[in-house]
Parts: sequence; C-alpha cells; structure tokens
Amino acid sequence: NKGKEVIIRKINYNGAKQLDIDDFEDVMINKQKESFSWWFGRNDGVIDFEQLEYDKFRIKQLYLENGFLDIRVKNLFSIVDFNTNSANINISIYEGAQYKINNIIVHIDNNITKTDKIYKQLKLKKEKIFNVDKLRKDIEYIKTVVADDGFAFAEVKYDIKKDTKNNTADVVYNVISKDKVYINDVIISGNNKTLDRVIRRNIYLAPGDLYNLTDFEDSKNALNRTGFFETVKIEQQRVSKDKMNLLVSVIEAPTGNLIF
Repeated sequence: NKGKEVIIRKINYNGAKQLDIDDFEDVMINKQKESFSWWFGRNDGVIDFEQLEYDKFRIKQLYLENGFLDIRVKNLFSIVDFNTNSANINISIYEGAQYKINNIIVHIDNNITKTDKIYKQLKLKKEKIFNVDKLRKDIEYIKTVVADDGFAFAEVKYDIKKDTKNNTADVVYNVISKDKVYINDVIISGNNKTLDRVIRRNIYLAPGDLYNLTDFEDSKNALNRTGFFETVKIEQQRVSKDKMNLLVSVIEAPTGNLIF
C-alpha cells in the first residue's frame, strides 16, 4: 500500500539572502506546490524523498556558480503531516561572501604551448564573479590545448587562493604534461558489412601520427555522421609511456534504413 503522494506546501530557505526562490527552483527537483498546479509547466509539489539529499548539492552548485566560495548547506529537513499528506522542507544555508576573480595564473612549460593562446580563451575573467562551471570548462579547454600537441595523458590541477579581506580569489592552474604520445595502431571490431577502409577514412589519426585530442573527438563524430552505425566507441589503449592503440568498436545499423 503506497498511500497517497506527499505534497510540498512550503520550502524555507533559511539564511538565503543573495539568491531568489526562482533561482533555487530552476535547479531543484523538489519544489513547493504552485497554484493551478494542474496547468502545464506548473509545479505539482510531489515530494521525491530520494532526491532531497541531491537537492542539497544542487543548491551548493548554484551558489558556487555565483561566486559564493564559502557556501555551506546543511541536510534538508522535511516535516511531514500524514493526516493531510503535506510537508514543509527546511534548508539551512550559510552563504558567506561573493568572490570576484583577482588573477588567473597558468603554470605550463612554454615549450608545450604558448600561454598567451590559453589566456585569451578562458571563460573565467579578471574582476568578474567566480563561477565553478566556467572553472571546469577552463580545465577541459587547457587539457584539450595541451593534448592537441600530443600530450594525451596530461593533467590539469587547480588551486583557488581566497583573499577573505577583499573578497577576491586567485585561480592557479598547474599543467603536468608528461610524455608526447604517438598512435601505435588502429584496431577495428564489430564491422561485418562495412569495409575497414570505409571506417579508417573517417578516423583522423593513423599509426605513427602524433596524438591530437580534437582529431580523436572529431573521428567519433565523423563515424556517427555516416549513419552506418547504431553505436560507435573509440577507446584509448596505452601500450607504453609514448604510444597508444585506438580501439574502434562499432555496432552496424540495420540495412535498408533510410538515412536523412
């Protein structure tokens, strides 16, 4: 006997001063019931107990995207009245200060790539509000630039140095390049009807080539665009510190399908 659904009548964001309820509802799964909840796009307020813990992390992520590096969110506490099948949810939030970017530093060997090229394309900017989502994108961008020069197994680590007096932060990226990597072999499997050469001409890396992350990603996209395959998977198999195999695994689409 499941019983009736529990409806959220009210969510109290205790301690929230800098963000609005609408900001929270854009990211949370659990939302309080709105009037005319039967109308398309309105919140029906049905509680999802399993998602309460994850909503805590969604709130924290929201604050980090808006520069609140000291954000703390305590566990969400729900008070359920089973007589009316309704609930109130209390969330305790400590926002802290909002931080701006004071400086961005990328530590990388200039023999690998020019740092000027990297700085121009970073999402985080000096004197702008810190945003953890942009930080992640910058990490991926730096990793791509370095990997396009053959450093397939490079690592990008970061550190955030806060100045609590001025509410600013320095973001420091440290790039560990390791060795340049070359393609040892391209091994194809799963193709029963499609010739190997048809697949190989859509793979932009061949044995002996210097590894390039952009070419690696473009190869997967090119194979998917052919329409010959239901699924395409290209894996990297490291065979030594400076060589790797590309393992191309495909599942062919049924014949006779019309491809637009």
